[in-house]
Amino acid sequence: MSKPNAKTAASQTEGDLPREIELKLLFHAKDINKITNATAIAQVAKTGWTSTDLTAIYFDTENFDLHKSGYALRVRNNGNHKIMTLKSNSMGAALLERMEWEVPVEGMTPDVGALDMVLPTELMQQVKDSGLQPAFTSVVKRLTRLLAQPHGMIELAIDCGRIDAEKRSETISELELELKEGMSEAIFQLAQDLGTIIAVWPSVRSKSQRGFDLVFDRPPLIVKEPDPIWDRHVTLESVLEAILRSTYRNVMENQAVAMDGREPEGLHQYRVALRRLRSVLRLVQTFSASLPPATFREDAKRLLTYSNDARDWDVFWAEAIPKIKQAQASAQELETLKHGAEQGRAKAYNKIRKAAGDPRTGMFLIELGLWIEQKGWRDGLEASRSEVLAETGRKFARKALQKLHGKVLKRGRHFAKLDPNERHRVRIALKRLRYTADFLLPLIHHKKSGRKYIKIIASLQDELGRSNDKANTKKALLQISGSKALLGGYLAAHTGVERKKRLVKGDDHLMTTAWKAFQAVRIP
Repeated sequence: MSKPNAKTAASQTEGDLPREIELKLLFHAKDINKITNATAIAQVAKTGWTSTDLTAIYFDTENFDLHKSGYALRVRNNGNHKIMTLKSNSMGAALLERMEWEVPVEGMTPDVGALDMVLPTELMQQVKDSGLQPAFTSVVKRLTRLLAQPHGMIELAIDCGRIDAEKRSETISELELELKEGMSEAIFQLAQDLGTIIAVWPSVRSKSQRGFDLVFDRPPLIVKEPDPIWDRHVTLESVLEAILRSTYRNVMENQAVAMDGREPEGLHQYRVALRRLRSVLRLVQTFSASLPPATFREDAKRLLTYSNDARDWDVFWAEAIPKIKQAQASAQELETLKHGAEQGRAKAYNKIRKAAGDPRTGMFLIELGLWIEQKGWRDGLEASRSEVLAETGRKFARKALQKLHGKVLKRGRHFAKLDPNERHRVRIALKRLRYTADFLLPLIHHKKSGRKYIKIIASLQDELGRSNDKANTKKALLQISGSKALLGGYLAAHTGVERKKRLVKGDDHLMTTAWKAFQAVRIP
């Protein structure tokens, strides 16, 4: 990519700074020779392999102001010259874009004066006041080769090495596919080809993010998908495409923290991202005549299924253990429960890692990314449906929400008499409505009325969710202890806590009240 000189950079803001377009793929280091010796790679190569030893030092202020503001600053020595690079950790609207700015420097320390051209004024002042110091280093052996694809020219880089942060370190085995010219879909096409040679998995975690996680000894970042903001006249196709891109990226953003297992909220956001992805694919499926949306929905469902047990054990640990303490369980009983819960949770998170590390998952994410870049929903599209996609999203939004709202009402008829399985079906339909409402309500409502509608949906979701969690906790409690007496103590404590906390007579009463509120509400 072209780099700005000092004269042009002086007038630039982050919005118009150069952007790198690349995809990062994780792979097993043992497979490196399969890539370097692959006939399929040699056949499209424009150059031979070039080997470079790269040493990079990442810098920040004493209070990590750059990192907190979403920037990463490094100075890298590639043997011939030294380059200072500033990157933003935020992705652009496109799937593969990040801001990148770099200038040559004399030594392995940053040129603070040059940063004045690109950093926001307040942040630049913090850098000047505090100064910059090393945060961590990376040492990598890089192999690069230029490849010609049907839709673009791509530099393939193979990075093997490590990141060092004081007493902690992490190995690196990555492929970086950077678009030099052409269309971004070429990157996903190459990734797809690589996936037929070795197992690969797309990743959005940069080396800087991994390094700072080591510095702070923390789990990977949890990312909550931002609420959409729509222009009043935005087309339906633009809406669906934007949601697809956002949910796709959010799945990958939260996959690492879900696999890590130290932060239950990370698993929750990963599951939410997968459900939201399934919801938007369901919307697209109403228009698309091609098979991929249904296939992608099944792939996402597989990942959700493998994460169910871990979610249940997280709830058990957070909700059941404190209530059992209140039920005056013995120290031995508590220790047995904690030990059993730890074992169950560890096994459940291993299932998540196994599913995420399955080569099928890597190919699912690559193929979905390619399908989005190619606007694959247009394949075989009837003229009448193309016309609908070209209309404003407002008209479709109301119809879609009315249909889903009606489905919840239908499944919830005679709510008070429904058995647990029937209420679970209501809960599933309600989730679909909730995620679709999050996407589409901003197209048709005033904020106040929209918030009220979402609040009523969320209230019913919470009540149905508590009932489901209670049933799963009972099952786990019996599985660990086999004690019906301990189960009775938990149930008594649960009922007492809930009554005291919410000042009502019981769970069923709360659910029925929430259901009646939902029956009475209308789409804004």
